[in-house]
Amino acid sequence: MNYFWPVLLLTLSVAGIALAYWAVRGQRIDLYAPTDLERYAQPVDLAAFQALLDDDNEAFLRESVSPQELRGFQRRRCRIAADYARVVARNAAVLTRLGELARASGDAETSRAGADLANASLRLRLLALATYARLQLEVLHPSAPEHVRQVLGVYESLAGSAARVASLLEPASGMRCARSLYSH
Repeated sequence: MNYFWPVLLLTLSVAGIALAYWAVRGQRIDLYAPTDLERYAQPVDLAAFQALLDDDNEAFLRESVSPQELRGFQRRRCRIAADYARVVARNAAVLTRLGELARASGDAETSRAGADLANASLRLRLLALATYARLQLEVLHPSAPEHVRQVLGVYESLAGSAARVASLLEPASGMRCARSLYSH
């Protein structure tokens, strides 16, 4: 009897469950105040991230370089975009913890904003991890990373929400929170 396919299916299922658990659970982050964000978050250069996705750059390169050089550029672009996606996923885990911190607040507005931030951060983390995995695969066969634009837009919006939540928790920490998450 051939056990290869059932064993492969079971192995992939267990690996998928483990990956989903890791994505949702993440690593333990000891965030007790919005000012702790500076220690855990790594800024994402949004302008550089957007430049990676610029269709005009891609069109220019298609016209200017050989197909081999273009594929090499696309591979480097995928690697760099994957690094950005990894940082976004890590920052989303930090923002989930900030949202949980705000959710525990006695103030109804802060608690509601914290719950929204935690939920949105979790969705972004899953999206960023899926994007990271896809970009790692695209290194083998590069193509225009359209799906990365979605991560970028959600991250930029979420960083603004995090700055608002940080301001609700500690009024002076909103701008510091934003600087901890991205640069222009």
